[in-house]
Amino acid sequence: MIAADGGYAHLAKAGIKADIVVGDFDSLGKEPDHPCVVKLKVEKDETDLYKAAQIGLGKGYTRFMFFGASGGKLEHTIANIQLLNMLANKGCKGTIVGKGQNITVIKNSTLTLPARDSGRVSVFSLREMSFGVTLKGLKYPLNEYNMDNLFPIGVSNEFTGKEVSITVKDGELAVIYDA
Repeated sequence: MIAADGGYAHLAKAGIKADIVVGDFDSLGKEPDHPCVVKLKVEKDETDLYKAAQIGLGKGYTRFMFFGASGGKLEHTIANIQLLNMLANKGCKGTIVGKGQNITVIKNSTLTLPARDSGRVSVFSLREMSFGVTLKGLKYPLNEYNMDNLFPIGVSNEFTGKEVSITVKDGELAVIYDA
């Protein structure tokens, strides 16, 4: 497990041990007393979480779950969605686990969500155009739709008690769904 900056304090509070701690430690307030610390400069082009993901990729990780990566600063949430997109483009799966909502990005693939009687799912194209978008099991289905990033047709769809299938043949989709 890799902790990024202030995430280390949350893990420690929950009694979870990090294998690596990464950051400039502006959020944590000081460099932690940990055997494996990757200290970053405050002035850099990437976020601490992005660097933590790069370290994970270097270790061969292909599945990433990010906690505490949404709901804070909007600009960091957007940066973290870009991080999910980078991971999807490398053939990896990443999920931001938030308070009541999760976010993932799929590229040229299908995401299946279990049946639920209530809740919302939103789907957004991260490309200028994502081709062949199909939504099944939702209140507002789509079939082979070419979704652009200028019109929010995929916002606030609803679970219907059926298994949900979200497919994009050629493109990248951000999927935000109630947990």
